[in-house]
Amino acid sequence: MSQFDSLVAGKIATQQPQQPAAPVESQKLRSAASGLLMGWADELEAGVRSALFEDRPYEQIRDEIRSKVDAYRQANPGESLTFEALGAIAPTAAAFLIPGGQAAGATNVARLGGGAFNLAKRGFAEGAVTGAGESTADTALGVAGDAATGGVTGAVISPVVGAGGKFVAGKAGDVMNWLRSNVGARPSDAAMAELQRLAAGTGKSVDEIVQDIADGKILAENKTLAAAVRAIKSKGAEEAGSAPSTIDSTLRRRAGETAQRAGEAAQEALMPGASTRNVFEAIAASDEALKAAERRGYRDVFRANAELDEGATGALEKLAQRFPNLADELNAYYRENALVPLFVKGRNGALELARMPSLEDGEIFYRLMRDEGAARWSAGKGKTAEPLTDAAASWKRMLDIKYPDLKTVRKEAAQRLSGQEAFKSGRKAFSMDADALEFEYNALSPEAKEQFKAGVLAAWKNKTRRSGTAAARGADPTKQEGAVLKIVLGDQYEDVLRKQLEIAGESAEAVNRILYGSMTAPQAAAERAVGSGQIGMSDIMAAYSLDPIAMTAVIGKALQKNAPTLKPADYERITEVLISEDPDFVRRMLNDQVSLGDFTRTIERVLATGAEATRRAATVTGSGRTSQTVSPGVQSLIDMATQGAAP
Repeated sequence: MSQFDSLVAGKIATQQPQQPAAPVESQKLRSAASGLLMGWADELEAGVRSALFEDRPYEQIRDEIRSKVDAYRQANPGESLTFEALGAIAPTAAAFLIPGGQAAGATNVARLGGGAFNLAKRGFAEGAVTGAGESTADTALGVAGDAATGGVTGAVISPVVGAGGKFVAGKAGDVMNWLRSNVGARPSDAAMAELQRLAAGTGKSVDEIVQDIADGKILAENKTLAAAVRAIKSKGAEEAGSAPSTIDSTLRRRAGETAQRAGEAAQEALMPGASTRNVFEAIAASDEALKAAERRGYRDVFRANAELDEGATGALEKLAQRFPNLADELNAYYRENALVPLFVKGRNGALELARMPSLEDGEIFYRLMRDEGAARWSAGKGKTAEPLTDAAASWKRMLDIKYPDLKTVRKEAAQRLSGQEAFKSGRKAFSMDADALEFEYNALSPEAKEQFKAGVLAAWKNKTRRSGTAAARGADPTKQEGAVLKIVLGDQYEDVLRKQLEIAGESAEAVNRILYGSMTAPQAAAERAVGSGQIGMSDIMAAYSLDPIAMTAVIGKALQKNAPTLKPADYERITEVLISEDPDFVRRMLNDQVSLGDFTRTIERVLATGAEATRRAATVTGSGRTSQTVSPGVQSLIDMATQGAAP
């Protein structure tokens, strides 16, 4: 072709309209997957397709995917970045939205407050993974270089974006808490922080504290909080409002109420059904009823047997002749009561029956024999006591056999006397050796055991009137009082009494520690410093001595060092929780659930989740794009350094 023809052909070619570029395929799903998998979506897709669906090499499929995604990014940069960000956000959002996502929300709150260094570390890890995933380098050293670029970029982006999210979430939280404290019923942040410190000082979880309240205890009576409660009690009204007087009146009131409940529980366990407050009155009333029944029983038996039979009559006459002094004593008794004597002297001087004896005569003569025999034994007159007591026993057996109704009445009378002795023994129980007491108690009849427990109750009431610490000792089975109560009550000690004694003991001890008693030196140092936010050498030494109250105070001051100063209203709200007997109220306060607390926490978690999702999206997309942009330069430097021999 000539030069002219060439020029004409070129001119014509330039004048012809250019063909439009082929349309770029949408890669929305792959862009989102890239954000979700932090740049590793192309490798994963290529691996699955080459292994399961296509007969092509992995590298060929991977490069094809990358080519399509790169073309989409160049044609639609904003759209592709948006879908990558959505993919990066997806794990955080999904973890929050699925059932049980409250824990994920709380984790996001913790991450947001973890500090810049922690966010930078997390950003570096995410950026390094994304940089490696987005890398197109052919060598391991090249991939490592892209990973390093992504890591550095992520370490910069993560804390910056995280700080912004933390600022927004924090301001929103401040607004909500202000509304809850000033419009609603929530205490101030300072008061809530102090409540959390006090709760932690008990060494118990919120659930355990709430269970204690349900059992009848209050936080103010917890031993480890004595210094803190005492500190509030010691403040003036201008500093702590009505809190000091409320603590004083509540502790005094509860000491009386818990002691009364413990006394009622002891009476219910030891002497159930007693309607009187005085044990001696109850025992006397019971004894009088038994005596009346005994008198009726003897009267009925004696009326039914006006005369002894022939055999018993002859035996009684012989006994009178054998023991004439007792016959004389019986005659004297009858004469004094204007009754006909039973015996007279016969012609030969021997005693004879003056009339037909009744069963009552025979029973009275038996009692004279019994009592005289016991007196002789007590006086050391064994030689004369033995034949008399043997004769009395024989006469008693004869009457029991011939008149069984008399035997029954006599047995009931003996049981009453046994009960009286058991009651007296029960009153001495707290001074007895526990092992000896257990042996003696187990040997008693069921009826005598009830009387013994009544005696224990009388002694216990006397102890609790005299000593404010008796209840605490009674709640401890390793102490004498607790051991005695456990022996006589068995399972009822744990089921009915011990918890009430424990509560009453704590109430009484709280009054002594907080209102009257003097603290130890370490505890006093801790009390002076509570709420000051300053930790001195005396506090450190107190804590080092392992005094629990001092340790609680020192830890609390460390946490409160930069906290706002408590105001009178704060002390009043704190005290309201310390003395509350409502477990639900205490739970809600310690969990910060009052005045839309649950709603506020939900908002806080939503904002924190949004901030975390934004941080992750910015870190993943930013580190990925940066590593791709910088990658050619990094590869050139690596090639220069290794002279093209990089692995």
